[in-house]
Amino acid sequence: MLVSPEGHCHAVGVILDGAATGTGDISRGARYNSAIRYLAGRGKGSMVIIVSEDGRIDILPQLARRMRRSTIERVVQQLVKAAHEGHDYEKFARLDARATQFEFYLDAEQCEAVNDARETVEQRRWAEERVRMQVVPIAPHPAMDDSYFVTPEQ
Repeated sequence: MLVSPEGHCHAVGVILDGAATGTGDISRGARYNSAIRYLAGRGKGSMVIIVSEDGRIDILPQLARRMRRSTIERVVQQLVKAAHEGHDYEKFARLDARATQFEFYLDAEQCEAVNDARETVEQRRWAEERVRMQVVPIAPHPAMDDSYFVTPEQ
């Protein structure tokens, strides 16, 4: 089913048109994969409900919950502060795990701050212990936009 955000049903049993994006799941059917492609293109902002013949129900897109911008900023600030404060690697690891939980919400500047904080800690660890963890740098998520932030009046 193709349903608007207001709950209006626009179509049932359709294969949606969308640009080939390389996303999807080859183990799923044509309707599921066409919905993925549709939502990545012209269907942004739409909701699709897919009921498979085997009874499985998917609601797309799978949205991240809405967050307060200040929560995300605080998590990044705490991580950066811990990276520059000292040698408590366990504290840094806890804060880094928390930042990883919110990775979807980070903008380019915040991603750079997290990556720099991680590199600072790894350089210190290498200098002190000759141990270094390989960390994959993070980048902003392409699906993230301001709609995932709670507005101040909410």
